[in-house]
Amino acid sequence: MAFGRVLGLDPSAAAAQIAKSIFGAREVAVAAPNLLEGFAAGTRVRTPAGLRRIETLKPGDLVETQEAGPQPVVAVERTRLPALRLQAPIRFAAGAHGAERPVLVAPQQRVLVRDPVLELLFGEAEVLVAARTLVDGEMVSRHPGGMVDYVRLVFDCAHMVFAEGLAVECFRPGPRPIPGEAAPEAGAPRMLRLQESQMMRKLVI
Repeated sequence: MAFGRVLGLDPSAAAAQIAKSIFGAREVAVAAPNLLEGFAAGTRVRTPAGLRRIETLKPGDLVETQEAGPQPVVAVERTRLPALRLQAPIRFAAGAHGAERPVLVAPQQRVLVRDPVLELLFGEAEVLVAARTLVDGEMVSRHPGGMVDYVRLVFDCAHMVFAEGLAVECFRPGPRPIPGEAAPEAGAPRMLRLQESQMMRKLVI
């Protein structure tokens, strides 16, 4: 059961209470869970001109995508937050799910996972999973403390991009599809429900 539901609050309200207890009565920025997507500033993404730090990109710049080659960025969104447990970044060590060096992503950022076992479990060779559900305490871990700057790339539709070698789904405009319930865009990997992600982690990771 989600933390916010246990308290009878929405998760963002629960996060606000935690932030207040840690940082005092002063105003603290807390993001709604569906906004906790993107990459920590400093993350390098693959572009036709080579690797670029995500915070240096601007609308119109081209970014390499897995399925459609170079695509222009529509917008770059930034959010600065205290790295509390509900919104602390998730750290992928080098070698975790294709990461070529350590990389920090937001908890709800969807990561592409590939494994032969997935074909047997879900009928798909690769699936999208929220980063927070991949935490194993070793290769993938929470990274709390201080402040974090999340940067999100917006395209005109969903694309898979590469952040330090990690294949991830880019942010896209409009409502997020519900994992397992909304039909994915043509050719897009399946998004797993929480229960499916937990089952996958036991068998694949």
